Amino acid sequence: MFVLAIQPPPTRSWLRLASPNTTQPTAIFTVMNYNILCDKYATRHVYGYCPSWALKWDYRRNHILEELRSYSADLIALQVCLFVCFIQMI
Repeated sequence: MFVLAIQPPPTRSWLRLASPNTTQPTAIFTVMNYNILCDKYATRHVYGYCPSWALKWDYRRNHILEELRSYSADLIALQVCLFVCFIQMI
């Protein structure tokens, strides 16, 4: 039996586009853009270096949700997201 140690992805850094102007009312919000790679494209043919279990939507969905929640962004844009996957995530 061999055990595979799974490392979490590296922490992503935020890109600050501007500093708020403190002399007038300002709306400050965070935007996150995330490519979830829909299940249709997460195949062993394309990602042969990745274990099959790690490409399965049930596994990836839970980890993607965990990462999205960890950043507490005000607005999240999802790329390469099938409608059925989006419904499962909300």
